[in-house]
Amino acid sequence: MAVVEPAKNREYGKAVLNIKDNSGLFKNVKNKSTVWMSHGDYISTKPDGFFVTATSDHSPFCAISNNLNIFGVQFHPEVAHTEEGKKILDNFLFENL
Repeated sequence: MAVVEPAKNREYGKAVLNIKDNSGLFKNVKNKSTVWMSHGDYISTKPDGFFVTATSDHSPFCAISNNLNIFGVQFHPEVAHTEEGKKILDNFLFENL
């Protein structure tokens, strides 16, 4: 079960995406790219069966996925401020994940 808690440091605006798994959603996505955050909470314990695919400075589980191709991201891939957002969405829609 995931645990969500209030963050000590709210993330609003630009953040750096630290990719831990460059397959799936992050195939051909540049590590350390800029993403757009907008939250005052964070996942402090990830759900069972999920693994971390990306982190940020204030989010230890910035992106997670499991073996059933269920994904979770804490940033906004759909906005222009997310540098590789189009590529992330293309991976989700068109790659055989």
